[in-house]
Amino acid sequence: MQLYDLSLFNTLALNFAYQEFKTKLLSGPHPQFYNKDSCLPVISSECPGWVCYAEKRCAELSLPHMSAVKSGQQLFGSLIRMIELNSKVVTIMPCYDKKLEAVRPNFKFAEPPVKEVDTVLATHELIELFDKLQIKFEDIQPCMPEDEEMKELDPEIEFLNNARNPKMLNIDTLFGRTSNGYLEYVFRRAAMELYKVEIPNNQPLQYKQGKNRHYQEVTYPAVDLKFVQAYGF
Repeated sequence: MQLYDLSLFNTLALNFAYQEFKTKLLSGPHPQFYNKDSCLPVISSECPGWVCYAEKRCAELSLPHMSAVKSGQQLFGSLIRMIELNSKVVTIMPCYDKKLEAVRPNFKFAEPPVKEVDTVLATHELIELFDKLQIKFEDIQPCMPEDEEMKELDPEIEFLNNARNPKMLNIDTLFGRTSNGYLEYVFRRAAMELYKVEIPNNQPLQYKQGKNRHYQEVTYPAVDLKFVQAYGF
């Protein structure tokens, strides 16, 4: 059994989300008002429950603009399948809706199809399992894989090495935001790379309330972008 920290794959998801946004932004033109045929806006969500809701209730409006970037969980599953197709892939996630994501029919690998992620354990379920087995977190000793195991994986995951360096992705902190920090990361990186405006990491973005407290708009001087953080169904 091998354990992996999925924060690396969450960082990769942020990088892919920026590349997707940049491609669509530069492909213009973009009408001033909503147009389902426009490349923008890009709708990104870390919540599989919201994706299911959008598919059932407002598919015509939302699906053409929904981000195609996989979550860190599914990126992890895809990579593990590339390395060892017949392995058992289990993730530990803070939300039960991640179970919905893992069983989506489009998240399968190879032929005959194999699920990218076999099983998802919610953190609450993990605690219950530990209690049942009488395992105490404080008694668990951290360990590193053997050198030989790492050598076997190195060729397959060499392309991930850059993601281990925060400077390569222009990210020093996760900014304490929810939903994997897509808005904060993409906005700051776009400001720096596309508008040559560097927003200091210790300077919070300014969120302006829209029609209600669940709708917050983000702008910045000299950056011709408007992002929106929306919450709720």
